[in-house]
Amino acid sequence: MKSLDFQNEDERGMIKLIESSGYDEANLLKKLKVERLGSSDFIQIAFESESPYLSAAVVNAVATEFLKYYDASSSQKANASVAYYTELAEQKKKELDEKVNSLKIFKQQNGVINIYEQTKSLVNQISDLELSREAENKRISSSSKAVKDIDNRFSDKDRKYLEAGNTPYSKNIAILKQKVSDYSNHLISKGYTAQEINDSLKVLKNTLDAEIKKASDEFLYNPDVPKQELVTKRIDYELDLVVANINTELYNPDNDVQNIRQELGYSENDVIVLFIARLTYQKDPLTFINAAKIVLDKVPDAKIMIIGEGELRKDCSELSSILKIKDKIKFLPFRKDVKNILYSTDIYVLPSLWEVVPLALLEAMAMKKACIATNIKGTNEALKDGFNGLMFGTGNFVELADKIITLINNKETRIKFGETARETVVRQFDLKKLVKENEQVYSYMGHF
Repeated sequence: MKSLDFQNEDERGMIKLIESSGYDEANLLKKLKVERLGSSDFIQIAFESESPYLSAAVVNAVATEFLKYYDASSSQKANASVAYYTELAEQKKKELDEKVNSLKIFKQQNGVINIYEQTKSLVNQISDLELSREAENKRISSSSKAVKDIDNRFSDKDRKYLEAGNTPYSKNIAILKQKVSDYSNHLISKGYTAQEINDSLKVLKNTLDAEIKKASDEFLYNPDVPKQELVTKRIDYELDLVVANINTELYNPDNDVQNIRQELGYSENDVIVLFIARLTYQKDPLTFINAAKIVLDKVPDAKIMIIGEGELRKDCSELSSILKIKDKIKFLPFRKDVKNILYSTDIYVLPSLWEVVPLALLEAMAMKKACIATNIKGTNEALKDGFNGLMFGTGNFVELADKIITLINNKETRIKFGETARETVVRQFDLKKLVKENEQVYSYMGHF
């Protein structure tokens, strides 16, 4: 809004007209009354004129202009206050940091220990370890109860087909389970330094998986009673009592690994998607190949690698030929340098139909790989969708392809998932670390 200029002849005439009508500033102020209502926070504005509409217009105009002025004034004061306190806060923070640093140096030079903070930290460690132990006890109790409940659903006649003494598959599974337990304990006693024992343990667990498959496919209780599903569930619950663990010192991307991309025929800029597992029905490599077709159609530069041998090796080759992507997938037999393979690739995929807690997945997670796996019992104990990896429905190759493309196109997400994946394995599946922490914490607390 612009004021009338008295120096302008036309506007000077308008000013005189306004004054003669009684609407100039001096006359308006005489009729305008602004006062506070008692001791309240309200302000009353009144104006007298020959028309109620005119009075209302004047009051509204005055109130609007006052609010604009008040808001502008308050904002200006607030900005000044914020600037002042921001500068003051930065100054005080700088002073505090200097004092904290001086205190830190003094403690280091004089060997001062903050007993309260150290004790508090140890108590928190004990609490975390107790919670982890309680969670494992609940899982063991739950699995044991499930096995018992399934046993109770069989009659004596049915149960004779289930007992280990009457079934070669059950005998083999029981023997393998005992061997897995013995080798795990032996590996722990050696401080996880015995590579031969670690390799033997992996072979045993693979053999155990194969026996489970045979048992679930062929081990029928009674030809007249369809209880096949209970067989599989019972075996799963029994195997769930075998605790998975991994040597996170051995599988560490910062320890004794080599980048073999050039040997494999890839450049440093390639994004490599890896499937490394036995080519069996359980591992479902055909779903991975179907997903790879979609990935390669949408991201032609994607690199796909399959490492493994098994009963579906020929099927995998034929399917890739039918889909016209065989020349774009690198098929390799099993290799001994698994660490180097994982270190040199970017995305690990495990599309299994069933699992306990797969060691192959834990190894990939420990090597900070961005992992994608089926959302099934076993894998979802280690991998959490959107937190330390991605998960998809069993057999859903369209969803799997979408997850792979998401990771191919987002390097930051791959790095984030890799970091959190290793943290998960170190925290939950490194039995050596868990045992060592318990020993150290309880030993130290014994001195208080």
